[in-house]
Amino acid sequence: LVDTLMQLPDKTFHLYAGVRDLVYAQSCFMRYKDDESFTLIQCDVTALIPFDIDFHYIIHAASYAGPAAFHNDPVGVMKANILGVDNLLSYGEQHNLRRLLYDSGSLDLASLRACYPAAKRTAETLCIAYAAQFQIETVIARPCHIYGPFYTSKDDRAYAQFIRNVLAGENIILRSSGLQQRSWCYVVDCVFALLYVLLKGKTKNAYNIADVRSNVS
Repeated sequence: LVDTLMQLPDKTFHLYAGVRDLVYAQSCFMRYKDDESFTLIQCDVTALIPFDIDFHYIIHAASYAGPAAFHNDPVGVMKANILGVDNLLSYGEQHNLRRLLYDSGSLDLASLRACYPAAKRTAETLCIAYAAQFQIETVIARPCHIYGPFYTSKDDRAYAQFIRNVLAGENIILRSSGLQQRSWCYVVDCVFALLYVLLKGKTKNAYNIADVRSNVS
């Protein structure tokens, strides 16, 4: 998303990228360090936002999405979504926020990984509540499983593991039967869908992002 926006030749905006690990983020976005329209800011959405900047559009995509986190840090998974939405919308209410896009996901609550979808479900409702009570525009995007380049070394999702196995000349290891059906979407298509929902979606609405041709096991 950052890379796509930074490729625009006529930037009529300033892009602030909120990150927890500033050193790691600097390595990811080194090519933009001298660009006047880009700023890295260090923050944790589970805490109060320590700035006094008017962010007119906020995209909340700060959430553990790796399977390991569901088992190792389920509390952190839930806080990033629920407290994250609350802190960002509370901040936006005081700083001229025009619209918040919440990056959600599928809502399957009947699983051992329910910390993730349950938190997403609650955060979605919180978005609707803020929109109704404080007249802040909120929209929700529910991407399916996203694939493509630029995944990080920390990504422990199956497809990222498979690609790393192949590049290293290693065997691909299945930790399940491999029969689960997943809906996949290419990362660039997802980025454009997110931007479309941010700018054109109707407030208090949720939008699924998926490619019906890419349902595979």
